[in-house]
Amino acid sequence: MGVCYSQMGRELWGNRTIGELTQRQLDNIKSKRKITEFTAELLKQHKQQLALRHSVKFVSSIKTLLSQI
Repeated sequence: MGVCYSQMGRELWGNRTIGELTQRQLDNIKSKRKITEFTAELLKQHKQQLALRHSVKFVSSIKTLLSQI
């Protein structure tokens, strides 16, 4: 997942402008920044969900082990 996000970020931010910046190019840059910020937030949320899921499974497995003792 992280590899995909990093490739998308490189593709969006890697373009270099040649010559003068037109208004259209500036609008495209703003749009790319918004997409990148959204993707970063989505990645952060995804990591939090994975951590929560993992911790819930860990706690339930500990409870199971303790109940068997």
